[in-house]
Amino acid sequence: MTMLEAVLATVVVGWMAVLSLVVVLLVRQTSLLTVRVTAASNRLELDNDGPRIGSKVDSAILRAPLSPSTTLVVVMSATCKPCHELVEGVEPQAWPSRMIAVLTGPPAAARDLARRLPTDTKLLIDDEARDAAGHLGISSLPFGVLVQDDVVIDKGYLSNRVDLDRLLKRSDGFRESSLLNSIGGNGLGR
Repeated sequence: MTMLEAVLATVVVGWMAVLSLVVVLLVRQTSLLTVRVTAASNRLELDNDGPRIGSKVDSAILRAPLSPSTTLVVVMSATCKPCHELVEGVEPQAWPSRMIAVLTGPPAAARDLARRLPTDTKLLIDDEARDAAGHLGISSLPFGVLVQDDVVIDKGYLSNRVDLDRLLKRSDGFRESSLLNSIGGNGLGR
């Protein structure tokens, strides 16, 4: 190999390395943009799903008095795989104590799903669940609505334990992280 060929090969390899680095950086930036656009899109969808924040919730439709304390209304379907994954991924002690579970779908399957929730959870199954989910205007599941004094104070999709903790942390009534409670916190949020 001549000296010219060696220099030319070095230059080509150098440019290939630079171009490879540029491609890697472009892929990274594209991934970051995709995540940001997806998050913004989910927020827009959330604005159109479920009750509006600040709206009143008819406690009669939930078949339970809504006390001044914050109550989590979680809407799931017995036939929804993400709903089952959520229940399986959250320990019973990590759910808040003031909770109403609206479980749509076949009643037997809904009862089976309910067995994995805390025993003090108020349950709505079958027609009651269908009526409550319709009243709340929820179309995507699993979904959580925080209600205080019959008013929606926050809402969100509950894809996993992190989503549940994030929703609960945004509420004054659940200031304590349910994660802290499950590992020995002081019990204020439970």
